[in-house]
Amino acid sequence: MPISRGAALFSILTGALMIVLWSVLLSTGQVSRIVEEPLAHLFHLVSEMVTAVLLLISGLAGLRRSAWAHRLFFFGGGMLLLAVSGMVVFYVVDWSPVFVVLGFVVAALAVFFLRRSYEVRGDLVYLVLGTILYLQTNVAGNLLQMGDSITAAYVGLSALLTVPVTLMLLARPL
Repeated sequence: MPISRGAALFSILTGALMIVLWSVLLSTGQVSRIVEEPLAHLFHLVSEMVTAVLLLISGLAGLRRSAWAHRLFFFGGGMLLLAVSGMVVFYVVDWSPVFVVLGFVVAALAVFFLRRSYEVRGDLVYLVLGTILYLQTNVAGNLLQMGDSITAAYVGLSALLTVPVTLMLLARPL
């Protein structure tokens, strides 16, 4: 079953705003430690942009009433939930109340639309796989940044397993 119009619009708006937010942060030099930790930031930015693009695609597909939009929405939603959780933690430590509140609002809206769209337990598999891939990408970047290439390789190998499994599961509903 396709996602609701509200969930589709939420996905499109959130994906677009993620791209805008990162463009502003990067262009205004507000990404702290990017020069000192380029690998960690690169991997984090990749996970953020993949999340944004998947949300945009699932939202546009949802407006077209594509059945696969539902599965992609849960996968991108899993990535988003981990992204906003990390955002809240970062901005609590950095003490930026506006972004802390924004993170909670986005998380609450994501949970709201995911809950309204939830149909079968298989939806949770897509959600968890999105969370796992987001985590694997960020952890691999942090490990490489710290010089732990062996552990990063293991995390990378696990991501190489997560991606094709996810693609197979996205191709057909569970």
